[in-house]
Amino acid sequence: MCAIIIVAILRDRIVNERFKQITATGQGKITYTPDTAVINLGVQVDRAPKAEDALNQLNDRIDKIKKAVMAVGVKEEDITTSNYSLSPQYDYRVETAVTPRALAPTKDLAVSSDGGVGSSEIAPMIAPASPGEKVLTVIGYTANQQLTIKVKDIANNNNLLNKAIAEAGKSGANQINGVSFEASNLEALKQQGRVKAIEDAKGKAKELAGAAGVRLGDITGWYENFVGPTPYGAMDYAAKGGMGGGGGSVPQISAGNNELVVEVGVTYDIKN
Repeated sequence: MCAIIIVAILRDRIVNERFKQITATGQGKITYTPDTAVINLGVQVDRAPKAEDALNQLNDRIDKIKKAVMAVGVKEEDITTSNYSLSPQYDYRVETAVTPRALAPTKDLAVSSDGGVGSSEIAPMIAPASPGEKVLTVIGYTANQQLTIKVKDIANNNNLLNKAIAEAGKSGANQINGVSFEASNLEALKQQGRVKAIEDAKGKAKELAGAAGVRLGDITGWYENFVGPTPYGAMDYAAKGGMGGGGGSVPQISAGNNELVVEVGVTYDIKN
């Protein structure tokens, strides 16, 4: 019995040797001032009588918006289209009297002299719509286009962002879906955060090892988690009378300071 127990213990140590490790997680926080603003705005045209009319109105207003924001200092290459759509608008009408209604063309099957089967199209028939019946009708066309506008170097162009939004509103934009801020050197900021996070993790690992009465060995692995800045929320500028060509006042939007956080978990072997 003793021999069996000894063999089992040795087998567990040789075959199923457990790794003795310790993991500590550190944080690196970097505070920065964004230098780029990203505006997402657009134009929607509703109930145009024809699809062509909807597109013509849309293209005309988008062209005016581009020219207006470029006139205040935004570069053409910083204006891009993020969405473009055209769709019919429908409405249900309840019939109050018997009215003629066109039905879809039908196919008439016929047998030819050689025994083959063919078909011929019968012209659309006119059938009455019953009183109380719901009839789906096209009442117009909707066209929509969204623009993404980047305003760079906002620290040295303090009013450019606000002017760009105001001029877009005067020129026909009737949608503003949000304004966000970002840094052009984001990767360099992330690297600074990583270094701080690793130093923090190393310090915590030493404290944990000291409290546990063990010695740290080599680093066997690590993981990283990036917590980005919270984007600036959507701005209801239209409700303030600044959209749809109404003129309106110049909005007051500032970037402020943002903070990014990098979390790094570092795993050490524990020395025997």
